[in-house]
Amino acid sequence: MGLMLETGGTGQPYIDYKSSKKGFIKSSPEGKVDFDFTKAVFDLANIKTGWCRFVMNQPEWVWDDSIDKIAKKPDGDDWKRGFEVMVYSEAMFGDEPVRKFSSNAAGAGRGMAELYAEYEKVKADGKLPVVVFEGTEHMAFGAKGGSAEVPILKIEKMIDAPSVFQQEVTPVADDSDLDEFARS
Repeated sequence: MGLMLETGGTGQPYIDYKSSKKGFIKSSPEGKVDFDFTKAVFDLANIKTGWCRFVMNQPEWVWDDSIDKIAKKPDGDDWKRGFEVMVYSEAMFGDEPVRKFSSNAAGAGRGMAELYAEYEKVKADGKLPVVVFEGTEHMAFGAKGGSAEVPILKIEKMIDAPSVFQQEVTPVADDSDLDEFARS
């Protein structure tokens, strides 16, 4: 099976958005591989935000107390705002259907901020969004003149939260809406 060193040492399968590729990668036993993001359930009810920097290619996080209470920025210029959210799709991810999506990159962050703004308009208790990837949009960032390809992530519909996201104390939802995420 190998050492699974490509997962960041945690063993947690992940996905990442790569602006330079205008698409997504995922962890696998063979390393990082490109894949076509079609649709997945995003656990936006439990998204985490905070300050992130990379030390020896590993993320170091200082998490916000909540999404509306930002933590104090740590000392140093290398800290950037970021997010972490769990995503679910058996169709795209096979035997590891729950994956972490985290980033402090400007493009991924802008795409997630726009998705979350859309989610806030339609969120309801016990419901999570089915999210589709509709391509990218080139955007400029900040005073330094940086730019990136921002992922366009849209909510297709809201469904009962899949049981894979449930905490032990939460009742399990009906997963009948998840048939479209099952492997063919």
